[in-house]
Amino acid sequence: MFQLFHLLSIPNILVILRVLLIERSVLLLSTQLSILTNTAESLKELLWGREKTLSRRQPFVWSYTYCPVLPSEMKRFIYSPMPYLMGISSNIM
Repeated sequence: MFQLFHLLSIPNILVILRVLLIERSVLLLSTQLSILTNTAESLKELLWGREKTLSRRQPFVWSYTYCPVLPSEMKRFIYSPMPYLMGISSNIM
């Protein structure tokens, strides 16, 4: 989670969270795949909490596509009309 706040400013994080809350698509770009995974997981945790704490009710439910690192063979999925939270290598784009 710390890496998210190190890489992005708080206003940018809030914009991304707002976009996810209104069920719009978010595409993360990075040359480092580990950054994509950590950032996507941190955003997911901010919205939905940790999945391991089953006793706690999760405030929001994301029923759309979640793919922290999209393989290059599947890059056409970024044009999907359905909301998503995905990451992709900026070398592919």
